[in-house]
Amino acid sequence: MKSEAPGKSVLLIEDNPGDARLIREMLADDPAQPFTLTHADRLSTGIEKLSHKAADLVLLDLSLPDSHGIETFSKIYAHSPKVPIIVLSGNDDQQLALYAVKSGAQDYLVKGKIDRELLLRAMQYAIERKRYQEELERQANYDALTGLPNRHLLLDRLKQSIVSQRIPRPVAVVFIDRPPARITADYAGRHLTLVSVLKGSLPFMADLMRAIDLPLRIDLMEVSSYGGSATESSGLVRILKDLSATIEREDVLIVEDIIDTGLTLNYLIRYLRGKNPASLRICTLLDKPARRLVEIPVDYVGFSIPDQFVVGYGLDFGEIYRNLRFVGVLKPEVYAALPEGEAPEG
Repeated sequence: MKSEAPGKSVLLIEDNPGDARLIREMLADDPAQPFTLTHADRLSTGIEKLSHKAADLVLLDLSLPDSHGIETFSKIYAHSPKVPIIVLSGNDDQQLALYAVKSGAQDYLVKGKIDRELLLRAMQYAIERKRYQEELERQANYDALTGLPNRHLLLDRLKQSIVSQRIPRPVAVVFIDRPPARITADYAGRHLTLVSVLKGSLPFMADLMRAIDLPLRIDLMEVSSYGGSATESSGLVRILKDLSATIEREDVLIVEDIIDTGLTLNYLIRYLRGKNPASLRICTLLDKPARRLVEIPVDYVGFSIPDQFVVGYGLDFGEIYRNLRFVGVLKPEVYAALPEGEAPEG
């Protein structure tokens, strides 16, 4: 059998001096010396060593002075999920072994049944299996065309963030992973201009353009179809700020925060088409189809939402709440005092 190249570092976390000495002797008997062993006799010491220097492999005893049972493995795995772990145990429990492997351990070895050849083979295979596992996870978590993280990776990171909280608290997330990946693919090799419709789309625009892996230009427009703080669209549109550069023969993507009745956007589309762009498409963070009065072809949608008034992440009510880091539903009592016929539209 071909040995691993010299220099693989192994961290042994074992509190029994006799067992630690036996493992050290098994590894020292190999003339090729493919592994360099470091020893810790407590879980806390092992985690500290991993924090200072990554290991290529961890040999882990489940029964330690400061931790016991499968929880010992869980703590090491949570700290260093990319490091392959072989569990060493004096407990010949098939169910425990199966649970450990299902939880992420590369192998489960019973101390009284280990010999040098078995140990070396298990260590070599564990490192190789983990290497291939990392490659498979990379392929599963990143878009093959753009190389951008996909929704699966985002959900996994979100789960880790929630689990790691010492004090539980609400978490709000806005997903904008799909539009950037599709936009990057659709506009590859073309000249793209993003047009943000002020003011609500600014936060979305800022995050969106950073996630698009293409050279691009940005421009801003501001239109008005609202009166005072009551946000009911009249369909009568005024252009308060026009584009600062020509879009003739350019690919243009209108970036909106939310599309509801579609009246304002319908006017804007007709206006921009008059400037002769090469193409004109629409990307919106939120789509509220239940309120649609005009058919709008929306090319990229973050989320379709029900007919509720939402604020935050650029969306406002009476010019406030735009700075919230999440999108939330405004309580009806906030706008209940509006005159009849002036129901909110956000």
